[in-house]
Amino acid sequence: MTKDPNFNFHPRCEKLGITHFMFVDDLLLFARADLDSVKLLFMAFQKFSMASGLCANLDKSDAYFGGISDQERCELQQVLGMANGNLLFRYLGVPLSSKKLTISDCRPLIERVTGRIDTWATKHLSYAGILQLVKSVLFGIQDFWAQIFVLPKKIIREMESRFRCFLWSGKSNPTKKALVAWRFMCLPKTCGGWNINSLEDWNKVAVTKVLWDLASKSDNLWVKWVHIYYFAGKNLWTAPIPKKASWILKKILASRDIVNNIVDGQMLLYSKVIKASMLYALGFTRSVLSFTDELQWIIKYCRKTNVRSKLIVMCFSEADYNIWM
Repeated sequence: MTKDPNFNFHPRCEKLGITHFMFVDDLLLFARADLDSVKLLFMAFQKFSMASGLCANLDKSDAYFGGISDQERCELQQVLGMANGNLLFRYLGVPLSSKKLTISDCRPLIERVTGRIDTWATKHLSYAGILQLVKSVLFGIQDFWAQIFVLPKKIIREMESRFRCFLWSGKSNPTKKALVAWRFMCLPKTCGGWNINSLEDWNKVAVTKVLWDLASKSDNLWVKWVHIYYFAGKNLWTAPIPKKASWILKKILASRDIVNNIVDGQMLLYSKVIKASMLYALGFTRSVLSFTDELQWIIKYCRKTNVRSKLIVMCFSEADYNIWM
């Protein structure tokens, strides 16, 4: 099909030669919105169905169009025999859209958290039991969304309000004033808190993890797609944010400031000071190298079996663990 001169790739799929995605029992097909390309794509899908015996239910399938007139859309719908789908739609429980996530889009998340709390409200739970449910179950519900989207601050505050009410009253609605401010509850136990993760901080960490994947996992298809269509060989850490990028991609790239503040700020300075003191104590007079060079240097000592080499490896391992963990 792709070798047929009449077939045209989707404008955002041509450079990687993408025609379809498959996930479990779901299939997404991509092509330019012209009659010849759509017919060829649909014929290839029908051949696959005949060969494998796997047939799609067209009544449960939708076609999504963009950048064409209503007349062209109607012609293509007749060829496909599918209903016209509209963004935004939900997939795997989360909304899919290239636009900014609104409060109403996140309302199902609040309703799910509230519904789970309401099922527990009739049970006589201890304070320790409620705390464990907040830290595990309720946090896990929002964690699925937090690792995909930059959640609106109003939604995060509303979820924390639900968590706080459940913790102090056992219900989703406030019945009495909280005895301790929520920000103190999020502190470590050694600082007087209950070690509850801050939802806003966790959302930032999760989005920064996606940024790290963009920078390091070059074998992933979506990472290749982002680099080819938005960066074209430029350095992801220094390139300006593309104006045509989706809202979520802009937010992910904006989190570069968080990483840069950690790498170029006080944490790196603190790491160099500690390592310089350790090198001096071990009898080395050289300066601190980059992380990659330091790693290669310590690997050489890992291969040696004498006592001094084992001491050097142990010191560097403990230093890195305590600095970064």
